[in-house]
Amino acid sequence: MKPSPRPAPSSAATTAEFAHTTVLIIDDDPTYRFLLRGLCTKLGIGVIEEADDGARGLEAAQRLNPDMILLDIMMPGINGIEVCRALRAQPETANTAILIQTGAASESERMEGFNAGATDVLTKPLNLAEFTVRVRTHLRNALYTRELTDYRERLATHIEIARGFIEGVMPDIAAAQDCAQRNGFELLTAQRTAEEIGGDIWYLHEIAPGKLLLLLIDASAHGLAGAINALRVDTLLRELRLHHADPKELLLALDNAMAQSPCGRLFAAVTAAILDNNEGAIWYAASGNPYPILYRNNDAQALASGGLPLGSGFVTLELNRIDFDYDDVLVLHTDGWPSQIDVNPAVLIKHVLNTGALNPDALIGSDPINDDITLLTIRRLRPCKSPSSATTTT
Repeated sequence: MKPSPRPAPSSAATTAEFAHTTVLIIDDDPTYRFLLRGLCTKLGIGVIEEADDGARGLEAAQRLNPDMILLDIMMPGINGIEVCRALRAQPETANTAILIQTGAASESERMEGFNAGATDVLTKPLNLAEFTVRVRTHLRNALYTRELTDYRERLATHIEIARGFIEGVMPDIAAAQDCAQRNGFELLTAQRTAEEIGGDIWYLHEIAPGKLLLLLIDASAHGLAGAINALRVDTLLRELRLHHADPKELLLALDNAMAQSPCGRLFAAVTAAILDNNEGAIWYAASGNPYPILYRNNDAQALASGGLPLGSGFVTLELNRIDFDYDDVLVLHTDGWPSQIDVNPAVLIKHVLNTGALNPDALIGSDPINDDITLLTIRRLRPCKSPSSATTTT
């Protein structure tokens, strides 16, 4: 059985479809302007404006920002080709549908119109059925473009708002580096996002003189969703870290809180480390993030790390302790970094530190990435020697 043909849209549907569109007619012939206005009215176009020469047409286009321009080529003063080029040079009309009408039937003159930026070329005298189909098609494309542009603008606004929140919870890098140095450490950081915004965040807090808490969080998802998830984790952490000084207990409490989140499932890879310059030690717990790397005595090794990301409510963790000697370097990173490089991360860290200074930005590189990357390195500094007292000999 043959399927029934789809019925053509009714005139009422067409009228409603184009009720919020604007068409500008630029033609020096009043008869053609009258004809075009009648055809546009029949299509249900909401706003129809006219201009009787090129100069007035350019002014009207700037004022109206129409969805479509019906443009005659042969006009006194500024002809249609010049008007078309001028319209394409303006940001407001660079992508506007421009239908040029010409009485010339030669291919070269039609190509001149396309080369000037015309969306389509119509031949006079107009074939009314063809004119109606082409105008309807280009107006629909204009509406789709408008909807897409509006969506992208709304999305960009939401991303900027989320970026402001992320920047608000992240530490100021210069202030964090000053805090680290004041407590006997050197902190270097690098961060890149796979999309306009990402879900990696980190903190550095002074617990006591010479004692710091370092947190690295990689929330699930990328882009705007990742940023929102990171902010959800941040909200929970801000309360929990006031009651849990132990990295293991902090992450277990966070796992339980994330599992009970009322706004849908929430997962994140988290590393928490306490850096104690007074005792020369690090206590850390990690779940989901790749293993931390410790560089010492010209060698680098991967440290023990946890398994599944936080968020299930059933994560088991160990509290790990390692000695942290002067000039040792601890490297924390999210899982986007190992997938970006083609060597073992510990081998790369060893090579870089054995051959020169550490530069986290260079380690991340500038090639396109598929996942957010955060890299934190912290070195234990040697105490500054007090200057020798000056001795005077007589």
